[in-house]
Amino acid sequence: MKPGDFYVGVLEFFAILLPGSILLGYLVSQPFFAPALGLFPLGTEVERYSGFLLAAYTLGHIVFLVASSLDWLVYRHLRKRIWEDETGDAYDLAGKLRRRHVSGDATKPMNTFKWAQAYLLQNAPAAAAEVRRYEADSKFFRSLTLLMAIMAALFLWQGNPLWAVVSVVLCV
Repeated sequence: MKPGDFYVGVLEFFAILLPGSILLGYLVSQPFFAPALGLFPLGTEVERYSGFLLAAYTLGHIVFLVASSLDWLVYRHLRKRIWEDETGDAYDLAGKLRRRHVSGDATKPMNTFKWAQAYLLQNAPAAAAEVRRYEADSKFFRSLTLLMAIMAALFLWQGNPLWAVVSVVLCV
């Protein structure tokens, strides 16, 4: 275990826990959520904090799962608009390298990005750590982007347009 491995784990943890905590903290502060809190008789402070962390972690996973669809919905279309199927781009070249190193049916279940990560891990561990950090940062901000869109909708629903605009600006 290296410090870089721990760093990525912490970032991935916060990519889930922080957005879940923000959303849950907001929901818990709302009057419409109060009846649901009565379903969980958490008496001691430790029980309340533990319950909050567990619920925030679970909610964060849901936010993260929905936010992962942003790759397909937004980034894929944006990439095609900016880089119109140019031949010889880095992704195509990496795909050719993958097919050269992995032949037959083994190429089907493995995507190019995961193969490149495995290749870097084996041949250039320091570079693989940088890619993992970048991937963790991307997951974190992708979750926060979705969270800000959710918060904007909640603020609009409550009739608070100023905070809705702030949330939209942060979302963008």
